[in-house]
Amino acid sequence: MNRREMLIECRALLSYSREIIADGWVCFATIYACFSLGNLIGEKYYHGAQLPGLIGIWVATFICCITPSFTKMAKAAKNKPIT
Repeated sequence: MNRREMLIECRALLSYSREIIADGWVCFATIYACFSLGNLIGEKYYHGAQLPGLIGIWVATFICCITPSFTKMAKAAKNKPIT
């Protein structure tokens, strides 16, 4: 394997790891935002109830599980030739 091939392989691995880090950050931010919003709603409107926070975590988990399938579909549609 020559130097050029090694650089191409390293760049591919680096871009793949950046994608994983970005996906993880988005998933974490989604869960944190939904949980915080649920706790805020529970504290302000339901006299300190924890149920809205738990519902927020459930919604965030659902969003994080659905998002990868949407990105796969978008990438497939982007790479698909127009006929």
